[in-house]
Amino acid sequence: MKRAPIGRTWRHRAYKRHLARLTAVRRDRVRDLAGFDSDLTETLVLCGSELFANAVRCTASGERGGRVVRTLWTDGRGGVRLGFTDEGCGGHAPGDPEGPQRRGIGTGRRGNAVC
Repeated sequence: MKRAPIGRTWRHRAYKRHLARLTAVRRDRVRDLAGFDSDLTETLVLCGSELFANAVRCTASGERGGRVVRTLWTDGRGGVRLGFTDEGCGGHAPGDPEGPQRRGIGTGRRGNAVC
């Protein structure tokens, strides 16, 4: 298994608001993690897919002109960290009929997966 080089940061990637971009999100992550352990890659692809889809469905990232930014870096212990930052309020959280904007939440939320 290839250990992540400490302090490595990959180029941030911004994706447009459509769930159809999920294929590109997955492909980019697999490409970025080429040579790493397949279990690590598969886990980060799955977690990242969920984070991206939630950002598009539940925030302003899913609105016209919205986007989601993916970050990928290594921590000081050789682990790989994956983050998605959305454009905050705009949609609604699953199971919340009133939506986050009525409750005053959802301003630039960020989801992370750590492996």
